[in-house]
Amino acid sequence: MNDADCVPDEVTYSSMIDVYGAAGLTEEALELYERLRRRGWNPDQVTFGTIANVYAKVGDYKAIERLFWDMKELGVRPNVVVYNTYILALSKAGKPSLAMDALCQMEDSGIKPTTVTLSILIEMYSKLGAVDDAFAVFKQMQQEGLNCDRIVYNSLISACAENSLVKEAEDVLVEMEETGHAPDEATYRCMISAYATRGMVEEARRFLDRLLKEGYKPNVQVYSSLVRACKQARQYDKVPLYFEEMIINGCKPDQRLCGMLLGCLSTCEDKNLQDGILGCLQWTSITLHDIAKRLLAKDTDGPWLTKQIKAALDEMPEDSHRAFCNTLIDMCMSLGYTEGSHQILGIGVTLGMYENIQVRSDLEWRLNLRGLSLSAAQCAVEGWVSSLTLALKEGEHMPRHFIVETGGSKRRVADQIKLSETIPSLLKKLDAPFEEDLEAGAFVATASAVKSWLESRNVSI
Repeated sequence: MNDADCVPDEVTYSSMIDVYGAAGLTEEALELYERLRRRGWNPDQVTFGTIANVYAKVGDYKAIERLFWDMKELGVRPNVVVYNTYILALSKAGKPSLAMDALCQMEDSGIKPTTVTLSILIEMYSKLGAVDDAFAVFKQMQQEGLNCDRIVYNSLISACAENSLVKEAEDVLVEMEETGHAPDEATYRCMISAYATRGMVEEARRFLDRLLKEGYKPNVQVYSSLVRACKQARQYDKVPLYFEEMIINGCKPDQRLCGMLLGCLSTCEDKNLQDGILGCLQWTSITLHDIAKRLLAKDTDGPWLTKQIKAALDEMPEDSHRAFCNTLIDMCMSLGYTEGSHQILGIGVTLGMYENIQVRSDLEWRLNLRGLSLSAAQCAVEGWVSSLTLALKEGEHMPRHFIVETGGSKRRVADQIKLSETIPSLLKKLDAPFEEDLEAGAFVATASAVKSWLESRNVSI
């Protein structure tokens, strides 16, 4: 265009920003937008929606708030796309109150929420474990005349599945079919997942058969759910059968499925059934098979285990590394192999998967348990107590406060218990003098209280 002396116009700029955003080049998109705004360029409504989407991808909801001021200054009225994108960014940031405020602002400006809006809110509340709130928003919008589509119903069934609410998921499915919306592939997968959380193997199988009958192809997530159901129901003999069926149907095992197999091994006590599950792991990864076999035998040494875990991590994407180590730690704790769990946590810290678990400053010492499984958190607490004991023995300077961070609310998500629900009992068992700070998502104690507590544990100073 420059060589041909063609001057870029609003359409050119908007298109380039859209291309950058679609390609995931968020920095380039935002840089172009900021540069053009400094030159006095006035984007239209569509371009503002594109920019809002780019900001949402990088999780910057405050930048979207600034877009509203830009739009107001230019006399551009936000449309439903901008509002939905803003609400999505707030939901991903875990800001439910602000998301509902944005919904009210949207309605006050005369823009009616869409099924996309409703799906975003349902997913937000689902991740918070607040399914009652998800149903409340669903019913409210129904009363306001919003015709819910299949996507909304699937979102609601998914929310029930994530929170182990099988009866509620079944009720939503009935309403969905009664309102003329036929179940699709996503519906069947969500129902299978819901049944899996309660170990309802036969019911999950029945929906897999329905999925196959409708001509859909099951994926690895479906079979992971079935393995999970077998674990919950302790029907370990069916695990190799579903694994074989999965391979026949052309599904490639992923990290989540491997985690499910390791979970089965941690609770299965029958040697023959363990061998069947180990066979599945061996087909997937020789390295994982060797690690699992040695953990079952409670026979690991540090250098060997470190080498094997490094090799296993090389086989999987980086964003699954911490979850993998959490799974191994959970397995060790279930097997009563405390030494192994502490070894793996130490390896994870060394390899950078558990950064900033223990943070010290002059004013406070923090133990950050966010993102850890329950077993990993228990190991971290035990390790922290040992380090505090050593610090007191060696006469190190004590800060004013000691803080244990758990994060999140006390709501239950799926069948996983929140750290904030279990850490109090662990601290109480240790007779530790920490008091809960609900707003901060943490437990706090003063230096004098911690020192007295450590001394009462017969620490020799």
